[in-house]
Amino acid sequence: MPARLVATRRATLVGLTAGVLVTTGCDLDDLDPRPVPDPVGNAPAQEPDAAGDAGDTGLVDAAVSSLVATLALVESVRGGDAALRRAVVDLDRLHRAHLADLDPDGTRAGALGSPSGSEGAGGADVPGAPDGVGRPGRRALVAQEQAHRATLAELAGRASSGALAGALASMAAAVAQRLAQLSSGSSAGSSVGAGAA
Repeated sequence: MPARLVATRRATLVGLTAGVLVTTGCDLDDLDPRPVPDPVGNAPAQEPDAAGDAGDTGLVDAAVSSLVATLALVESVRGGDAALRRAVVDLDRLHRAHLADLDPDGTRAGALGSPSGSEGAGGADVPGAPDGVGRPGRRALVAQEQAHRATLAELAGRASSGALAGALASMAAAVAQRLAQLSSGSSAGSSVGAGAA
């Protein structure tokens, strides 16, 4: 008498899986990594890219403008506790690195005015209230950094280039990280000040 075939669980699962793959029509051509050639006469249009580049140039200009304004305020902040001084040094390095990424030759920033200039620093147009003698302090710095982060995030959302969008979003995230550190230093400093008062 022939041996009776017993369906094991493993054999049943393999059979069902193979049956599902066959019936769903798994097309091996979809797995081919070679690009599919475009039909003749359907060359991609160049105008959208040119328009996108022009729009992205405006976004880069806006980001550089925000960086220059923020850097001017960062450079004008003096005094305060050690945590604020460290934050100012970190922010200065961060913004200069971002400026070098967006404007490597310095032409855009030069047209807006040098970030080390005195324009916009310590005047009436500085957001927040001054913490020191005639100079903006932590509150003004936090307000400017928040506005700068929001600007970078908004520009990242409007960018048509994925690389620019990623760079601006990364810059916004870096500013947000420094802002969180600055704010945590603020709460520690305010609790010390409140205890002393």
